[in-house]
Amino acid sequence: MLRDELFIKLVFLAREKPAAILELIDKQKALYLQAMHRLTRRKLALKKEGDSEARLVTELILDAGLFHAEADLKWLALCEAKITRDSRGGCPG
Repeated sequence: MLRDELFIKLVFLAREKPAAILELIDKQKALYLQAMHRLTRRKLALKKEGDSEARLVTELILDAGLFHAEADLKWLALCEAKITRDSRGGCPG
């Protein structure tokens, strides 16, 4: 889910323009939350379907997407915390 352009922008903007990168992080977090909402809705709808091997596989794929988005959100929160700290004169790393 994480787009390559986000990495590039993080590298070039994080220290020079922290406000711009924090705005980008907020937008990306919103996209992940929307994706998680869609995946969760699909998972709930799937529970109404009968048990089958196809349903199980679909549910596992939906779970993978949810876990991936959750990990990306945690990483973005870490980026946000470090950028905010560094822009206030904290120690890098």
